[in-house]
Amino acid sequence: MSGCRGHVVGATAAALVTLAAPVRAACPSLARASPSERGATLSADWLYDAELRDARRARTWRYAWTGINGALAVGSFGLLPLVQSEQRLELVVGGIGSTVAAVFTWFVPLEVEATLDRKVALASACQRLAVEERFVAAAAADEASRVTWPWHLLNLGFGISYTLIVGLGADRWESGILDGVVAFGLGELQLFTQPTGLARKWEAYGQKPGLGRTAWRVRALPGRREFALTLQFAF
Repeated sequence: MSGCRGHVVGATAAALVTLAAPVRAACPSLARASPSERGATLSADWLYDAELRDARRARTWRYAWTGINGALAVGSFGLLPLVQSEQRLELVVGGIGSTVAAVFTWFVPLEVEATLDRKVALASACQRLAVEERFVAAAAADEASRVTWPWHLLNLGFGISYTLIVGLGADRWESGILDGVVAFGLGELQLFTQPTGLARKWEAYGQKPGLGRTAWRVRALPGRREFALTLQFAF
């Protein structure tokens, strides 16, 4: 009986070892272990879905803030005939600043927005993965760079300039300080609401384990004359 059991275990082990033939990685990756073609397809799909969701948020953000800044510019210039002469400098400075912000926001969109108009038809899973990874890496870096300290300094500089121009030009320091604080706050709010989700997802993508060179793993069970077969589903 023990001999028969030994033959069964031996045959089972041989079958499992046969199944455990290594699955060779087929596609290079910029951020993780090289996946198989199936893994490359799944990764490319995941990346494209992440790009598409973030692109929609980025476009909504751009439209919204272009509208807000544009409305502030129109309101500032529209009020000029209705206010006293000493107040007009404030409105002119505010209108110019809002116009510049609206124009920049509209004409310099986040790179991820290009996903909405991008059409990529590639037969190779490896080529598609390479395209998606390169695009996400660039778009994620663009998102992260738009909220770095130079942009905060730019907002601060505009707020201070607003205060100085109104204070020195019209001798209205209290109004100038208030207007400068409001201008700085609006700029910071625009930065705070800017989408940065793709940058976080790209970082998470690089930290996920990829499919290694061996997809099947056979291990002996402690204290037994049996083996266990493990399949890695990660890609």
